[in-house]
Amino acid sequence: MVFKRKKNMKVIIFCVNYNSYDELNVYLDSIELATNVLEKTDDITVCIADNSIKVKELDTSKYNQITVKQYITNQNLGYFGGIMHLRDELINELDDFNYFVISNVDLKLKNDFFLKLKKEVIAEDIGCIAPSIYSIAEGIDRNPKVINRYELKKLKILRLMYKYPIINQVYTKIFYKKRRDKIQNYPNGYIYAPHGSFILFTNAARQFIKDLKYPVFLFGEEIYIAEKLDEMHLKVYYNNNLIVEDMDHVSTGKMKSKEYYKYNYLSIDMIIKEFYNE
Repeated sequence: MVFKRKKNMKVIIFCVNYNSYDELNVYLDSIELATNVLEKTDDITVCIADNSIKVKELDTSKYNQITVKQYITNQNLGYFGGIMHLRDELINELDDFNYFVISNVDLKLKNDFFLKLKKEVIAEDIGCIAPSIYSIAEGIDRNPKVINRYELKKLKILRLMYKYPIINQVYTKIFYKKRRDKIQNYPNGYIYAPHGSFILFTNAARQFIKDLKYPVFLFGEEIYIAEKLDEMHLKVYYNNNLIVEDMDHVSTGKMKSKEYYKYNYLSIDMIIKEFYNE
């Protein structure tokens, strides 16, 4: 196994905002603070796909350590739809970076996030790093999202649950906490899929970002990432030394339940058809 460390860290963060400006400002402030400890040759650029209904122009001039760019989409493109919009806008600049982040905005980085990332020695087969994503509301780490690849039977059950919401509601009430308790304090190592709120890609996965074509409005992104990286012979690595705080589902928490189940159903159905030959 070959390992590598980058001398200068060049990070581009693609994040999607939907009417969550207070949370976005907290997120940007935390990125600025986490950048303060880096060398001047390091570069952190934050690009925001703003899907908001009532758009507010950000005051980007207050940031001295990071570059912040706001791209107004004039429509709600969804999560990866917003990411793909940014990718298309910046396609000619992607080769300048060696780390790529896809994220929500209801987050805070720990002050030492980038400093610890820079010190990491990363195996060349790692395409994605899943950091510790600590949920403030639930008091749990949202990573690892999925440790092992889902069996087809499991995905069919999930699809059924989203088709008939009452089944999903019963499952969530009875089994969700028990399932999460089982994978707390998980050691650093390879996993199947990262949690989608903050996903860190290495330079090895640059082509994944360039080729990204996600066909569903929302949800299922984590499984899609895992499958696409596997096709590229790349792996996902859980690293709890890197810590992100999650303020919990700002955008999706406002979604009507009918839309929530609809988009989850469509995403799981797409995953089954594309990656499980069904």
